[in-house]
Amino acid sequence: MSLASDAAALSVERLRPAHLAETLLWLERDPVLHVYLTALTLRDALGSPHDETWAARRGGAIDALLYLGGRSGAVLPHGDDPAALRQMAEVARERRESLPGRIQVIGPEEGVRAIVAAFRTDG
Repeated sequence: MSLASDAAALSVERLRPAHLAETLLWLERDPVLHVYLTALTLRDALGSPHDETWAARRGGAIDALLYLGGRSGAVLPHGDDPAALRQMAEVARERRESLPGRIQVIGPEEGVRAIVAAFRTDG
């Protein structure tokens, strides 16, 4: 996936149980802000068959995370980098069919705005 030139150095990857320690370290950077995402990560250890966690990486390091709740409809974008959040929004848009009809986008304002904008362009 590629969006704009400012995202050229970004890569996107679905996280698996092997990424658990790295993901928890990233979430610990702001434990209060990431409390809900941390709880979901600890609950499922990135291994739920119904939920997905995606990372946007720059230089191999996680820059943003996106949780997609396949049953709950929770869409949780987290990160500070606008280009990484746009990448996560593109993933959410592409994975929209894997979510229930009613979703809830929860998280910091910039990530929520990116998701809403991506879904608006979908039709």
